[in-house]
Amino acid sequence: MTGLSSILQRLEFQGSVTLPGRPSEALSRWRRKRSIAIGISFAAAGAGVVLIIIGAIVRDVGFWSLSIIVGALLGVLGLFVGVILVGVGLLWRERIASEKLPVRLDAVGISLRGIGHIPWRDLRAPERRYVPVKNDIGGRCTVMPLTQRAQARVRMQPGDWQLRVGPRPYLSFDQPFLLLPGVQGLSEDEVVRLFHHVWSTFSTGYQR
Repeated sequence: MTGLSSILQRLEFQGSVTLPGRPSEALSRWRRKRSIAIGISFAAAGAGVVLIIIGAIVRDVGFWSLSIIVGALLGVLGLFVGVILVGVGLLWRERIASEKLPVRLDAVGISLRGIGHIPWRDLRAPERRYVPVKNDIGGRCTVMPLTQRAQARVRMQPGDWQLRVGPRPYLSFDQPFLLLPGVQGLSEDEVVRLFHHVWSTFSTGYQR
């Protein structure tokens, strides 16, 4: 029996299931890109230091004197960007840590990342879509669109609560999506199938 089959069986007999969470695929991609960007930024800063040293040694040899200026600019820019990216990661520590919190599914709704219940009737069927964002987890995401009523409820919550719901599209004041969580032992496709099954079982239909 696969992990998904076992979860569905437990849900059928018990009426609810609590699963260990893990970072969603969207968050994992965001962290990889951020790590690469940090590495490039500090590498650029290091290259800038090297250029400054070379320029100081051979500053009397033609254009090499310019390497001091170029190196200084590269070093400052690389260090600045790297520090900003590290700072963003520190600010997002709680949000990232919340991905590992338990995921609870029952007839009422879903609890995840330390928030909930979010009723099934406030959600639409899970789907994959590209979510353009700024300073948020976005790109290709597996989400459940929120009804208009649910979006209004989200707007009434504290900022940290809203952040854990899902990506906010660029230039939007609303939080229209619930980002599906990762579940230990399940692939992204299996998580989508799980949530679609539970949603179709317990949802009372769309409400705008």
